[in-house]
Amino acid sequence: MAFRYLTGFRRIKPGHAFRLNAIAVATQLLAVAHAQTTIGPGTITTSQILNGQTVTVVGGTSINVPNVPNNGWAILAREGSHVTFDSTAGPAAGPIQLIGNTALGHALQVQQESSAQGSGLEITTNGPGEYGIELHQNGSVNLSNTNITTNGAASGGIGAYGLGVSDTLSATLSNSSITTRGDVGNGVISFGGIITLINVPVRTESSSTTLSAYGVNAQSGGQITMNGGSVLTNSYSGVGLRASGSSAPNSAIVATDVAVETHGNTGYGVLALAGGARVDMTGGSITRPASTATALMRAMARSLTLRAAASIPPAIVRSALSR
Repeated sequence: MAFRYLTGFRRIKPGHAFRLNAIAVATQLLAVAHAQTTIGPGTITTSQILNGQTVTVVGGTSINVPNVPNNGWAILAREGSHVTFDSTAGPAAGPIQLIGNTALGHALQVQQESSAQGSGLEITTNGPGEYGIELHQNGSVNLSNTNITTNGAASGGIGAYGLGVSDTLSATLSNSSITTRGDVGNGVISFGGIITLINVPVRTESSSTTLSAYGVNAQSGGQITMNGGSVLTNSYSGVGLRASGSSAPNSAIVATDVAVETHGNTGYGVLALAGGARVDMTGGSITRPASTATALMRAMARSLTLRAAASIPPAIVRSALSR
């Protein structure tokens, strides 16, 4: 049986049609290949701004961006981009460094239906109000073996947070660490988003005598789950685990086998207040050195639950719950 392939009004022989189809497929594959970009290895000093791209960042890559006002990201993923961090890939396997030095710049920002995943990151920020990782507008992150350090002070009341999530977005961090050293530098903060921390030690340090820095902070309806790991705060009025419903209801932290230690004047190990906010702690411990934090726990509207096996001195529990 004879077949006819028509393009417009031109008759094409069967063999020619096969070749045209093969060329079309090859063209499509080439376009996909171009869309999958590799970043690194080596040192990069300009922001990597991704618009709908699929990218792999390989081992031995250092993205160190200088102070660039109104810019300064190490990586900005937007418009449905997908970023994979693979420290074992490439010719120079090793940690992947993301370093920011710009106020409000953020080392890794993921937004607009974009995602980031992988392991082996060393994230450092030095600018005021500059997050290590920031998510909004339906971005998501799933990272492991990642160390985040922020050194910047506050900028317009916004701290240099380690990990910040807005809206109803999700972030998962496992076998990693977060350290913040600036004023108001929350280690982890959720503004209505969902965060899961697995075996992540969080440490906040601040020399301010007027501003608070929280270890893990859920507000505006944010939900944070923490399994294993620890929280240490060393700041004025610092709080280890804090859930607040003052701006939106039902903020919550669920902590299992987490060691909380608080230092500094008027600090709390665990604090839940207003709007149905709650902290549910199972196992783990809450401690403070003598003559530092003035209170260990505070609960309002019966929003604090301490379950069996939590290691807390009985006298401190009685004192806290009577407040």
